[in-house]
Amino acid sequence: ASGIDMAQEAEKPTAQSETPQQPQKLNIDVDDDPVLGNKNAPVTIVEFSDFQCPYCGRFFTQTLPSIKKDYIDTGKVKLVFRDFPLSFHPNAEPAAEAAECANEQGKYWEYHDKLFENQDSLSFELYIKLAGDLGLDVDKFKACIETSKYKQEVEDDFNYGQSVGVSGTPTFFINSEAIFITSAPVLEC
Repeated sequence: ASGIDMAQEAEKPTAQSETPQQPQKLNIDVDDDPVLGNKNAPVTIVEFSDFQCPYCGRFFTQTLPSIKKDYIDTGKVKLVFRDFPLSFHPNAEPAAEAAECANEQGKYWEYHDKLFENQDSLSFELYIKLAGDLGLDVDKFKACIETSKYKQEVEDDFNYGQSVGVSGTPTFFINSEAIFITSAPVLEC
């Protein structure tokens, strides 16, 4: 065979690439993580995310608003947020722990939103400021952060995500289907 024939053969798609991979059904545990929407909604989206990931931030600003309006607010979908702080994002784990501390005072989603809105300036000082802005008991919040009360919770989410195949953020599971939807399939965080 000539070099041209071999090159043409190499360009032909393989049977494997022609057949889409079927999603694998998993029983994705929602743990005790925050739920946005009706807890009895027929569709569950589990998001594994990182507060410092720019692609997660893009999902928050560009995609979540329409999902919330059309599906979450109408009772069709609930969103479960699970932490997946990546090691190369040094502020991701502390931000996740701060969000858990806000959850303790019933303000998880408000705090979640503020973290993504201030993604470029994540810091201990910001976490305390946001707690005050949202009317949280700042002393209780600060003690929660300083004692790393939710460090294990965040680590457990991360470890669980790895065990079900999460390797980048954001990753979504829809009704436990192992469909990895990322905002940047090649350059995911």
